[in-house]
Amino acid sequence: MKKSILIYNAFIYIVCFIISVVAIFTSSFKIETLLLIIFSTLFLVPIYFVFEKKHLKKSLKCLALINLIQAFSIILFGLTFKLIIGPDLTLYLINSGDKLVQFSLKIFNIFSYFNYVRNDGTLAIGINFIHLLMFVYFYFEAKRIKE
Repeated sequence: MKKSILIYNAFIYIVCFIISVVAIFTSSFKIETLLLIIFSTLFLVPIYFVFEKKHLKKSLKCLALINLIQAFSIILFGLTFKLIIGPDLTLYLINSGDKLVQFSLKIFNIFSYFNYVRNDGTLAIGINFIHLLMFVYFYFEAKRIKE
């Protein structure tokens, strides 16, 4: 397993944690900021276990799931879900009367958004390729380990 990918993930979640903690004390309280603190802390736990070589398969599956959750952004029947921590290389396919394709590239993005609004017929899906590739990597690393 490449430790550079684990170090990269740990760095991303530590930066997210620090930025979120600072945001709580410098701006008004938002539930999204609190969620980002919780997510970044929870995401660091499996990375720690992988470095310690404890619960290796479960930790890698957890990291795969974390990256899978971040790989897709969805607007469906008024329900909006988006969680991205780290680099954002996303292709959005949007159907809101007109078909629209949008490409987003951000070096570093910290964003959590969960909402429900009255259904206006908008359907959208975003695919974050960086998190999708990390999902594939962690998934196959977990499959490779015999426990």
